[in-house]
Amino acid sequence: MKFLKKIDKSELMGKVTRAASKYGYKLKKASPTIMIVGAAVGGVTATVLACKATIKAQDILKEHNAAVQTIHDTKAKIDSGELVLGEGETYTENEFKNDITTAYVHTGVALAKVYAPAVGLGVASLGCMFGSHHIMTKRNASLTAAYIALDKAFEEYRTRVTDRFGDRVQQELEHNVKAVEIENKKTDENGVEETIKQYTDVAMAHTSLTPASLMRRWTPGRLTTS
Repeated sequence: MKFLKKIDKSELMGKVTRAASKYGYKLKKASPTIMIVGAAVGGVTATVLACKATIKAQDILKEHNAAVQTIHDTKAKIDSGELVLGEGETYTENEFKNDITTAYVHTGVALAKVYAPAVGLGVASLGCMFGSHHIMTKRNASLTAAYIALDKAFEEYRTRVTDRFGDRVQQELEHNVKAVEIENKKTDENGVEETIKQYTDVAMAHTSLTPASLMRRWTPGRLTTS
């Protein structure tokens, strides 16, 4: 009891709440996977149960056919006089129809009980499958909306950079390249050597070029000015 008194209840409840929140988030995050796995397992199990129910249903149908046949035979014997009822007893057409209806109702109820587990599990499996699809659809829609917002913000940023610093600076910042001056020696037809200055784009560290920009800038041997 002394040990229990030393425990800070608020601290304990805080830890429990944080743990519940942590695992609840993980469970929610993995819910589509859990549901689709449950749907797959449930579908297989429902099929197995349906097969077993079919075996039981054959016995039920045999009993049903035997009962209906007995009712028909009894009615035929009474009509032909082969079976004589007691004094005051009757077996009318309505009673015959009621007996047939009762036999079918009992058989239907028995079949429903046999197939109920398989049908219920199958419906639950479909519910899990559609539920997983619904969750993933909502998440994909959220991702799409986030991507559209990010793309719009990036395009606005590119426009502001272009308006302020020019298209050349915007391209250098976007592709992380820098124009570097290169001097080449060239001798003209008179034998005079002259220095020609050229500028070429050089990729900086950790540069990421898109396929389109890479094809524009690449020539065999080096990156060149677009």
